[in-house]
Amino acid sequence: MADRLLIAVLLWAGPVAYVVWQLVQWRSWRARGREPIEHGTVEAAEAPVVIETDERRAKAGDWETLAVRTRAVAFGLRRATGELVRVEPGEHVTLRWPADASRVDPAHPTRRTQIATLAIGTAVDVAGELVPAAGGAPYRDDAVGVLRPRAGEPLQISKRPLRTQDARRARFHARRAAAVLGVVAFLHALAGPLWKTDLALAGLPGDALWARCAVGLVAAVTTIVYWDRTPPGK
Repeated sequence: MADRLLIAVLLWAGPVAYVVWQLVQWRSWRARGREPIEHGTVEAAEAPVVIETDERRAKAGDWETLAVRTRAVAFGLRRATGELVRVEPGEHVTLRWPADASRVDPAHPTRRTQIATLAIGTAVDVAGELVPAAGGAPYRDDAVGVLRPRAGEPLQISKRPLRTQDARRARFHARRAAAVLGVVAFLHALAGPLWKTDLALAGLPGDALWARCAVGLVAAVTTIVYWDRTPPGK
């Protein structure tokens, strides 16, 4: 009985942890969608942000990241009202769109470099922390504020509305959690007669415990299938 109880616990640990993690992600992205966002046109002497990602093709055919190089300098963000916001990306910045260019080394065809560039004149959404501006530096003389990354987070820059993307990401994680919970609920209803109404595993007969193991196994398989799905906006 103890061995079967251990199997049931192990089978259920993964799906339960997975659902909890997805709900945490859902809450995080839902809260992020309510944070302040600045929208405007990029002003700078040259492309202020360039991110190069070295990748290698894995045996499964997917590309895995080897290294990431980021060059980021301060730039201006002109609002539709004409006001200027100075953006200071710092060391950590994320461009939330696919690479603008790809470079492949002929000597190593299984490797490539993906290049994402924030070009001058691009209309973007930027999520960060807006603080009062101070004079004495480029863009600061007429800037109404300085936008910096929030503590512990990279500066988020997107060509598409960030609120829409964050809402889609939140719904994605909610659907993942609901899918696994739905499978579990359906199998519970289907196999309910096997374990009657007793929820104490230690006192259940063998057939009921194995029914619970079967539910956990199917939930675990469902978890694995959903785990590899790519969320939107990545």
